[in-house]
Amino acid sequence: MLVLSMIFLHVFADFTLQGLLGHLKQKNWWINNYPQNLYKYDWIISGILHAFEWTFVIYIPIFIKYKFVLTLPIGISFVINIIIHFIVDHLKANKQKINLTVDQLCHLLQIWITAGIFIYLI
Repeated sequence: MLVLSMIFLHVFADFTLQGLLGHLKQKNWWINNYPQNLYKYDWIISGILHAFEWTFVIYIPIFIKYKFVLTLPIGISFVINIIIHFIVDHLKANKQKINLTVDQLCHLLQIWITAGIFIYLI
């Protein structure tokens, strides 16, 4: 159930919940709407915020399993998942090196590895 819950929450966070952040994490959106240098890197904070949001949402089953106690393994894996999610989304949205299918497969792999760590190793 942990993996299935995380996958369901992934779909919710990456498609339903993302909303405006889906546009704001794209460099081109900022260039087209706010071409001033002042906003040149605002896509980065938007991408980090989405990656945090996604990670927090998919971790809800883990938080429940561990009774909302923040352990070192949870904290470290949480930060790693934020970084990976940001990089994968950047490769899709800005670098256009991967498509949506590869993006989603990467996120599902993140979930499988994360769930495996908390089911089998910790």
